[in-house]
Amino acid sequence: MEMEIDSDLNYQILTAGADPVAFVPDLDLAALAAPNIIDGF
Repeated sequence: MEMEIDSDLNYQILTAGADPVAFVPDLDLAALAAPNIIDGF
């Protein structure tokens, strides 16, 4: 599957017939207590 995403999170699926599910995790970076973003998930 080929997909393009720009810096405004606009996307375009380039592979015909593909039906992906994408999401942006809800993570409050200002209140992140973990040592890094990976540990925040």
